[in-house]
Amino acid sequence: LLTVLDNYPDAEQENQLAIELMMEVYNLRGNLTGYYDWLSSRGIDVSVQEKDSTLWRGVVLARDKGDCDKQIEKASYYLDNIDEPIREISAHYFMANCYYSENKKTEALFHYDFITTKPNNNYYIEGLKYAGEITYDAKDFKKSLAYFSILEDVSIDQEDLSISKKGQFYCFHYLENPNSTIKYAKKVLQLSDINPKLQEDAYLFLGQSYQKIDQLDSSKLYYDSVVQYTKSIAAAEAKYHICEIAYQTEDFLTCESLIMELVKQKPSYDYWLAKGILLLGDNFTAQKDYFNAKHSIESILDNYDGYKKEEILAAAVQKIEFIQNLELNELQQEPEQEELEIELESIDKGLEKTTEELNPKEVDAKEIKQDENK
Repeated sequence: LLTVLDNYPDAEQENQLAIELMMEVYNLRGNLTGYYDWLSSRGIDVSVQEKDSTLWRGVVLARDKGDCDKQIEKASYYLDNIDEPIREISAHYFMANCYYSENKKTEALFHYDFITTKPNNNYYIEGLKYAGEITYDAKDFKKSLAYFSILEDVSIDQEDLSISKKGQFYCFHYLENPNSTIKYAKKVLQLSDINPKLQEDAYLFLGQSYQKIDQLDSSKLYYDSVVQYTKSIAAAEAKYHICEIAYQTEDFLTCESLIMELVKQKPSYDYWLAKGILLLGDNFTAQKDYFNAKHSIESILDNYDGYKKEEILAAAVQKIEFIQNLELNELQQEPEQEELEIELESIDKGLEKTTEELNPKEVDAKEIKQDENK
């Protein structure tokens, strides 16, 4: 090819073919940028658009073949060798999708995040959805919330709006923002595509959020909804929180009665049953019934071997120590009884004096008189 170009400069058709074939040589070597350097060295001008299109062609071919490894390779090469790539957003999107399909979420997030920094592109909403999902799964709820919040603002499609609301609902819950959780839980309950698990979570998180802001009537209302709606672990948790509300409002008799109902039902979820029995101990403690309080808590120490065992047993030990301290403080606050000193010597002398003063005859006369009176 070089011989044709060097020795036959007037053969325009052959020269043009040689140049095109030379591009294929460099392409097979994986060095298309070298091809354009070679053209420049021969004084052949190439437009930026042509160079961009040539390097992009490799990405498209790899994508059409479904070859993700080659697609990532070619897209990276394209981005690294074009100063201002025309298809920059598309390159990042194709790479992100490939990494996502290979479960390389960190790498995928890098490219989706790049897309979200460039608004008004064809992949902007997709970038927000995937970035929100990946950060949520990574428990980076603050960052995930930012993606879902923007998604709600820019979405027109109802499915995208639904995703944004669901995402914000869960993020606000795990960020412990009760007021915003309440707001988005109610939005979620209005969705047309709500599923049973989402509805269950909405009721439960509403109950928890209202409880956190001390609106206990509303809280109990939603906990009751959970109990009526499902028999899952959420129902066991809701029942526990209903008992907790009774305790918070110092309705100790109701609290005890509700916990006893929970115990009789023997829920499959031992964790919430154990939490209920510990609460029963608190309930007895509040009424200064320390014997039953310790008995309740010790039953957990002796028997619990379920979910979050260390957490439950640590709480039980702490409660026992608290009760013991209360008992000790009450003993220390009892008033001390004054000791009475009795002088035995003075008593003996008094008895001797009394004996001397008594006349035996008088005593007998008195006893006879008493018998007569009887």
